[in-house]
Amino acid sequence: MFVFFCTDMIVRRLEKYFLKYAINYIRYNQMSHFVQHNPERHFEEEYDLLQKMSQGVFGSVYKAVKRDTHAVYAVKKPLDDNDSVIAEANILKQLQHPHIVRFVDFFHSDAPASTFLVMEFCTGGELYYVLTGMKYVPTVWSENIIKKIAFEIMSAIDYCHSKGIAHGDLKPQNIMVKHKWANMGEFPSIKIVDFGSAAPFDDNLAMKGSPYYMAPDLFHAAPYDYKKADNWAIGIILYEILYGKKPFQVPNIQKLVLKFISFQGHEYIPVLDEIKDVSPGCLTVLKGLLTMNPTDRSLLTDTMSNEWFTSVSEHVRPEYVLERLKQYTNVERFRRRFYHRLVHDLPDKQKQKTVQLFRTIAGGQKRLTIREMHIFVCGIETGLGIEIEDIPILRVDLNGNHMIDVDEFSVAMLASIFTSKFHLIDFYKGYSDVLTPENVMAFFGGRERGLKVFMQIDSDGSGVISQDEFIQWLMLHSP
Repeated sequence: MFVFFCTDMIVRRLEKYFLKYAINYIRYNQMSHFVQHNPERHFEEEYDLLQKMSQGVFGSVYKAVKRDTHAVYAVKKPLDDNDSVIAEANILKQLQHPHIVRFVDFFHSDAPASTFLVMEFCTGGELYYVLTGMKYVPTVWSENIIKKIAFEIMSAIDYCHSKGIAHGDLKPQNIMVKHKWANMGEFPSIKIVDFGSAAPFDDNLAMKGSPYYMAPDLFHAAPYDYKKADNWAIGIILYEILYGKKPFQVPNIQKLVLKFISFQGHEYIPVLDEIKDVSPGCLTVLKGLLTMNPTDRSLLTDTMSNEWFTSVSEHVRPEYVLERLKQYTNVERFRRRFYHRLVHDLPDKQKQKTVQLFRTIAGGQKRLTIREMHIFVCGIETGLGIEIEDIPILRVDLNGNHMIDVDEFSVAMLASIFTSKFHLIDFYKGYSDVLTPENVMAFFGGRERGLKVFMQIDSDGSGVISQDEFIQWLMLHSP
């Protein structure tokens, strides 16, 4: 029976792999003219890389300057696998919209890590960091500024949908502010970035997104309506900006799924029935985007026609919303710094080995289900001094989406190399079993912010952060 099960899994996996290969082959040939590169041009001769702005196992985003014009740009450069950046360039080159990061240039050769995607640089920074950096002024912090931000997000994503493309990973980190803002005058334009998960609507081969922003229908069997899933994510982001918190609080991804199950029978998420401090038009928009049934969930074209977007609102958001948002942003900043520390400290040779090992296991796929990982890891030689069977597979799924990608796999391998019990915290800075408030405050370099972050992670109020608490927190705050 087990042999039959494994054989059946292998057949289905091969079918999925070859179907995906065929779709990607057709898509690449249909769009290859978008990113044609002149082999006589070389990135290093035209641009200078400055500081690194973000990093993952797949690659990094840098600030760069063009030598002849001295103009500043953002450049995405892969570590090893050029395909992901090529796919993103193919998507981005099709999109020309005032609220989508602009494609500028592209360089590519067949050598590893030789692809460079050049995009416009947003000097304002991430949206939530800009909002939490502002001084509270009631006349500024009102529904009017929030509806401007929401409308620009919707117009960008509706444009993508009109092109047959879903973003696939909408979250606050992927919304940038074009220019710096001095807390006065009109709020600058926003730009949607990171189209690494973007795909045409017909790509239903894997669930996508970051757990808190994934629609409940994405936890069901494929096919998925990625267009409606994008709309749900916008609804979550709008709620967060309005209230400075998520619409539902759960300790881990399993409880999130159970929460969605408990919502069955409701037209939209129940918390919206308790809202009384926003304008009727705003509430209508929220209900439409956060409708449980994707078939009934609002289309963005319909949502943007709501009179809320054209009227002048007298509703002012209270100051505590900004304080909540600051606390949320501090926690997110801590999580990202920890995650990037793990990735950054992996030596290049070991990093390349883990990427190659994942490819060996995944057979060309970008991510595997937990079940597939369980079946196909048996007998694989890691070449890294550890047995792959010793890695707790469920804990590899750091973002809790029931899929394992190369980033998660590499971090898990990295932790296992240095510790036999998958001690992420041990590897981080030599802590034994727990993190104390002093550890977190030292990491932040400040008492007040460090304590706020600590209290968020210390879910049982014990005064220390256990490994289970920390891993659950990582699962809910995906990279």
